[in-house]
Amino acid sequence: MTLTEEQTEKLLKQVNKAYNTEINDILLTALGLAIGEWNDSKQAAIELEGHGREEIGHEVDISRTVGWFTTQYP
Repeated sequence: MTLTEEQTEKLLKQVNKAYNTEINDILLTALGLAIGEWNDSKQAAIELEGHGREEIGHEVDISRTVGWFTTQYP
């Protein structure tokens, strides 16, 4: 499947607003549906990785740290 530039723009900036989600939620849902259709399954394990450089909280300043705080989660 290929998306046009216009479709990609809509996917990245408009689709998630309808459900008050982030683009990763939409892409993970699409992946889950595709896996389910591909292998006729209702379950799949998908491991995600976070780099941990996003804001942890207002009381924690990570601006002077080096490296990543890598996490993996289902």
